[in-house]
Amino acid sequence: MRGFLLVILIAAVIVIIMNTGVCNKDGSTPADQMEHAMIQTNSADIEASIRTIAGAIDLYFSDYGEYPGVLDILIPQYLKSEEDLLDPWRNKFKIERDDEMNVFLTSPGRDLIWESEDDIKRRI
Repeated sequence: MRGFLLVILIAAVIVIIMNTGVCNKDGSTPADQMEHAMIQTNSADIEASIRTIAGAIDLYFSDYGEYPGVLDILIPQYLKSEEDLLDPWRNKFKIERDDEMNVFLTSPGRDLIWESEDDIKRRI
């Protein structure tokens, strides 16, 4: 029982330290640093996913002479599975065209809401 109480006490201290605003030299809290690290990781994941999907779209274009209307058509010939079409927040990327026929990959971003400030849009 004492061991269990010790574990609970240590966990409580960690939670308190993370949430009390204990700051590092740069003024950020450990929670701020963790959030920043997660954003950087998601950014790297997004860019890698976009490169993978863009490569598959390029292969599709070279085979058919046009861009796909939807990304699902890339599976299984150009991408392994639907997992390859997901952003870090588990939403499917979309393929879009503008009035000038430029092709873009888009994601709703972190807030999971399409057409909001944090949407991700990359021209391919």
